Amino acid sequence: LEGWVEDHVLRELTKTCFDIADPTLIDGAGPCSDCPKRSGFTPELFPHVQSTDTCTDPSCFDAKIGTHIRRLTDEHGAIRVTSGWERPGKKDKTLHRDAWQKVAKSKRGECADVQPAVEMDRRAPGFGKLLYACTNKSCKKHWGGASANAASDDAYTRRAKTREKTEQAKRKLEAEWRHRVVRAIREVDQKNLQSNLGEILTAAADTLFQRLRHDDRKLLCAWLDQEAPKKKTSWGAVGRDHDSPIEKWIKDADPLRALAVLAVVPLYSPQPESDKQLRQVAGALGIDHEAIHAGLKTDAAAKAQLKKKSAKKRAAKKATATKKTPAKKPATPRTKKSAAKEKSAR
Repeated sequence: LEGWVEDHVLRELTKTCFDIADPTLIDGAGPCSDCPKRSGFTPELFPHVQSTDTCTDPSCFDAKIGTHIRRLTDEHGAIRVTSGWERPGKKDKTLHRDAWQKVAKSKRGECADVQPAVEMDRRAPGFGKLLYACTNKSCKKHWGGASANAASDDAYTRRAKTREKTEQAKRKLEAEWRHRVVRAIREVDQKNLQSNLGEILTAAADTLFQRLRHDDRKLLCAWLDQEAPKKKTSWGAVGRDHDSPIEKWIKDADPLRALAVLAVVPLYSPQPESDKQLRQVAGALGIDHEAIHAGLKTDAAAKAQLKKKSAKKRAAKKATATKKTPAKKPATPRTKKSAAKEKSAR
């Protein structure tokens, strides 16, 4: 809270651009040096504020800055400029940093285009103060140096464009490289493919594995009966490493078997299209998926029948136990006479 107050409410009077002793900036406000809203006026209310010259009324403070800037523009005919990177709005006549060059006061007579200006960037050291600026971009004295704002911006833009061209050329080269490698693989003769079939299948299995989602990798670990070791995540939590066991399995397993298993892992999700593809893969491998489905139905029906018989037995046992238990006699209602007898007996 104290940090928010210092950033949004408190204003440092020792760093302001206007004269804090000037009583004419705002009618009725008076000078800041005698203002009761200054932290140094009542230091017991602001024990955490170290400076005694801190304004606690930001609206009044900003209004005095506005008056001070208007005076500079009216008295000196000063233009408004900013050295910040943000460009002013369309209706704002403030000149951006690429439209002016700062000129030393002693050299303001060297060029006819030099004129008084006011810095409008609040983060600049000279905010709200009078300076001199050259706005003629054809001026060789003030716009020819490497340290000029526009020249600096142009150099930055040129470097950025050069980097972008370099990256673009690199991406184009890599894309062409991938295209030619794939084309060369496509044109490999059958004999070469057969002799390196194991490596090709392993590479295909590894490619499929890299494209699996986290949940699919977790599922595959369970299928393979592989225990995922614990590992520390980048944000400090403790998770499970499902990649290492699968990578080891791909390396040790038969390449064709690994490829077949990895191909059907994404099809495990209950989607119509996934079920169709899973049936196609099973059929291609000679697996009777219809028999598996029929067997599951038979097992489910047998379990349901067994559950139904068990429920009937429990119901019959409960009914037999109820018949053997004698019924309780109804309690005799109490009368005034019986209540008196119980009282005398006690």
